[in-house]
Amino acid sequence: MSSQRPTPLKILFASSEAQPLIKTGGLADVAGSLPPALSHLGEEVRLVLPAYPTTLEQARELTPVSSLRIGAYPGEITIHQGTLEEGVT
Repeated sequence: MSSQRPTPLKILFASSEAQPLIKTGGLADVAGSLPPALSHLGEEVRLVLPAYPTTLEQARELTPVSSLRIGAYPGEITIHQGTLEEGVT
């Protein structure tokens, strides 16, 4: 049996809230702690959150990475990337 670690899982968390950026309930506790825990186990984890004004105020060093248009939405949606202190993108 090989002692090499298997290829890390690529995990995407999509949540409406996550500590420490935005919290209204218990979901923020899970979405804020589970991704870093999985990342520390060697998995490749990303967390996707809406760009609430509070979230943008709390986030640091955001970089625009893409933009898109969706249906009848008036305008362009910009996707930004940043990294939490725990190393989760």
